[in-house]
Amino acid sequence: MTYSACVSQEKFNPGIRLHRLMAWAHAYGHGQQAGAPPTQAWAEHFGLTWPKDFGDLLRAGSDVVQLTAEVRGMVESLDGKENVDMLLRRFGEVEKVMENWPQVAAVPNMQTFIAPLSDAGLVSLEYIGDTLGRYILEREVSEDTLTSLRSTTDETITLVTEADDLDDDLKIWLLDRLHEILKQLDLYKVSGIGALERVMDETVGGLHRRQGWLARLGTSKVAAGVAHLLMVIDVTLQSASAIQALTTDPAPSPAVTVIVQQVAPNILTPSAGPSPPGSDVVEAEIIESVDGST
Repeated sequence: MTYSACVSQEKFNPGIRLHRLMAWAHAYGHGQQAGAPPTQAWAEHFGLTWPKDFGDLLRAGSDVVQLTAEVRGMVESLDGKENVDMLLRRFGEVEKVMENWPQVAAVPNMQTFIAPLSDAGLVSLEYIGDTLGRYILEREVSEDTLTSLRSTTDETITLVTEADDLDDDLKIWLLDRLHEILKQLDLYKVSGIGALERVMDETVGGLHRRQGWLARLGTSKVAAGVAHLLMVIDVTLQSASAIQALTTDPAPSPAVTVIVQQVAPNILTPSAGPSPPGSDVVEAEIIESVDGST
């Protein structure tokens, strides 16, 4: 079976994620568009529309604030192993930048927003990411894979929304879970796999606790689409959290496999070609490469 799950061997820890975000903002604030409002710039970076998605933008920014605090805490936990004082010497510059977030709409431009962060501060943040990479083992999911997962999630949301053979309570719960999955895929550059893992755990665990829902889902025409989505995300997460490059194609976890066997066992059968999310048979293949290419 084939799952598209391209995962590179590039390290991708909270320090690296924060550095990439700050490097983007630093370049934006010192480039030709430095005069752009930060709300507009950050909305574009997160794939949002300003001002329509103002609420989502505030939440995304809050996640960056949380990421900043998380990175400081991780560095401080290395006391006795690393020179923490040196690592955090300029980290206050990053925190100063993120202090702008609660009043981001009032900040006139990106140049002002990013002003507290110096070139040296950005280099120091990059070193933090490299240092954390010696202790945190996470590999980066390629942008192509993220795009594919977003597309599959969107298709599954449409299938569930249009389904006429699901009870209202099950449909509402599934749509809530699917939208949360889509949100975490969109915020991967901030949260990494951690938030997506939590959403998947809640979704898979919720289905296991509600055996009646599993039985009803199994009678729906959307069963294969939902099961397929859970499988491809599950395999992607396993690949990204593997300590070493996998030598064999990863399979869905036992918890996800049980759900698939109950609601759509036919999708575990190899097929000659791809099938739409709403069909009974879904093609899947795991493609993994060192450089993230397919």
